[in-house]
Amino acid sequence: MRRFVSLWLPHWPTDRWRRQAERPAAGALALTAAGQGGLRLVAVDALAAAEGLCPGMTLGDARALLPELRAAEADPLADRAALALLADWCTRYSPWSAVDGDDTLTLSAATFV
Repeated sequence: MRRFVSLWLPHWPTDRWRRQAERPAAGALALTAAGQGGLRLVAVDALAAAEGLCPGMTLGDARALLPELRAAEADPLADRAALALLADWCTRYSPWSAVDGDDTLTLSAATFV
């Protein structure tokens, strides 16, 4: 029987943004993209989620709940590329790894048993 490990990274886009920012922001962070009715949140970090913000909200509604919210433009292609690099790096610990969606890695657990 093959076994797999699934690593869910719920804040991957905001974590990647903080690591690559020249001056990482302190406090709650949300990434936005144009959507119906204006800018919408597409990713939030743990601090923003704890304040009740979630993907799909408009930036205006989010700022009404949390005026000090730091917002930046989302870059889903860069997020996906960075996740693919992480999957490649994981092959040093697992014979097989793959990206599963936008925020999950799946690894063969044969070497973990």
